[in-house]
Amino acid sequence: MSGPTANDNEAKKATPFFKGMMTNSSHRGSIQATMPMQCEAVLAKRARAVVIAARPPNILVDGVYCPGSADPRQKPCLRHVIVKDLNKVASQMKIEVPTIGIFEKRAPMGMYAVFDGLSGAGVQGPATAEFCARNFHLQLLGCIADLRTAPALTESSVEAALSTSLENLDRELLARNPEIADGCGCAIALVVGDHLFVALMGSCTAMLCQVVDGKTSLLTLGRGAGPLRRSLGDADMKGSRAGRIGGALVTSAPDVQSVKLKGSEHHPFLILASSALLAGLSPAKILSTTEGFRIQPRAFCGELGELASESSSKASAEGASEASLPPCTVVQACFLPEPANQSEAPAKKARTGAGSTSGASQSMRLKHILVRFHQGPKPAEDPKARWASRSRLEAEKLLRRAIAELRKDRQEFKKSPKDVAELIVMGSKKFAELAREISDCETAQKGAASCGDLGWLSAEARAAMGEQFKEVVDILLPGQWSDIVASSQ
Repeated sequence: MSGPTANDNEAKKATPFFKGMMTNSSHRGSIQATMPMQCEAVLAKRARAVVIAARPPNILVDGVYCPGSADPRQKPCLRHVIVKDLNKVASQMKIEVPTIGIFEKRAPMGMYAVFDGLSGAGVQGPATAEFCARNFHLQLLGCIADLRTAPALTESSVEAALSTSLENLDRELLARNPEIADGCGCAIALVVGDHLFVALMGSCTAMLCQVVDGKTSLLTLGRGAGPLRRSLGDADMKGSRAGRIGGALVTSAPDVQSVKLKGSEHHPFLILASSALLAGLSPAKILSTTEGFRIQPRAFCGELGELASESSSKASAEGASEASLPPCTVVQACFLPEPANQSEAPAKKARTGAGSTSGASQSMRLKHILVRFHQGPKPAEDPKARWASRSRLEAEKLLRRAIAELRKDRQEFKKSPKDVAELIVMGSKKFAELAREISDCETAQKGAASCGDLGWLSAEARAAMGEQFKEVVDILLPGQWSDIVASSQ
C-alpha cells in the first residue's frame, strides 16, 4: 500500500484555494490582498539579512604598541583600537546605519584609532586614553545612525558625524569621570566604501601613502592647527564645559579631513601613530621602512615603533646624561587590490576538493617559521626552554630579522628565476638556515625541501589556526611571505 505522492499533496494544497476563488468572491479578494503584505515581509527579511552579510573593507590592518622604557606594572598611556567590520558590530548591537549616499549598498566600514595619553594639552596619564578606547566606537555608531534622517549624505555629513562623536565622547568622559585630570590626543580613521575620514587631536599623526606618476610619497593628513589646542579630557583646561571656572583653553573639536581613495595602486596604505613617531623619524625614513615590509602591517608597525622610540630617545638625550625610551604605537592599514573576477584564471596555485566550485575551498601549501613566546602570570610549560623567558615583542623582532634576511637573499640572486617554482627553490637554502636557527617547530628539522613545511591546508584547516591566520595567508600569491601572525595552534 502506497502513500500519497508529492503531486497528490500539491493537489490537496491547491484545491481549497482554487475552490475558494470560484465559490466566494470576497474570499478571493482577501487572498489577493494578503499577497503584497507577504512580499513586503519577505523583502524586509532579505534587507535585514543584507545588513548582517555586509562585507568588511578589503584592508589588511594591524597595530603594535612598543612600550619603550615604560614601567610594565603601570597602565599604558597609549591605546589603539581596530574595528575591522563596523557594519558587523552595528548589526550585533542592533544599530541601524544609513543606506543612502556614500553608505549605499551597505558600503564596507572599518574604524582604526590611536589614543595617546602623552599628547594631551595638560597632564599626561593613562585614564583618558583608556576610557576613549573603550567607548569611542559606541559614540561613533550612534552619530552614524543619526544620519539616517538626513535627506542626503555627503562627505561633509560624515565629517560632521565624526567630529560630533568625539565631542560627545569628551562630554561623556567629563560627566562620568570628573576625577580624571589627564587628557589625550588621537588619530582616528573611518573607512566607508572608498572614502577615508580622519580626525586628529594633540600631536598624533595620520599619513596616507600616495603614488603619483610613479613617485611614492607620504601625505600628512589634517587641515592644521586651530585657535585652540585640541584634546580629549584635560578637565582643568575646559573651563565651564567641565564644571570649572573660566574660559576654555582647549577644545574637543577635532581636525577632520576626508579623502576619496583611488585604489591600492594609487593609495597603498595609511599610517596612524602616537606623538613619538614624527618626534623621532622623518617621513623619508618612514617611507623607506615600508619598502622592507610590503603588505605586512604587523611587521612594519613593530619595526617602525621600535625605530621611533629609539630615535626619540636619542634626540631627547642631547644635552642630558640619560634619556628613557618613550613608548610608541603605530597602526597601518594596507588597502588591498579588489579580488579578481570569478571568470579570470586563478593567480594562485591551488588545490581544490572534488567537485568544488568555490574559491573558499582552495587549499594552499605553506611553509612557516614558528617562534614561541610566553606571556602572562602563569609559568611556562617548560621553564628551561629558550622561549620560556621570551616576550611577544622579542619573538616578533626575531621574525622581522628573518623577513629582512630572506628579502636580502632574494635581492642577491645571481640570476632571475624563470618562474615561481624556481623562485621558491632558489630561496629554500636561506629559509632552511633561518628555520633551523630560530624556529621552535619540529618541522624545522626536516630536510631542505620539506623544512618548515605545513603541507596543503584547506580553507577549513586555515580557519582552525585562527581567524587572523587565515586572513593573513589567504591574500598570498605563490612565493610570497606573509605578515607576522600570532596563533595558539
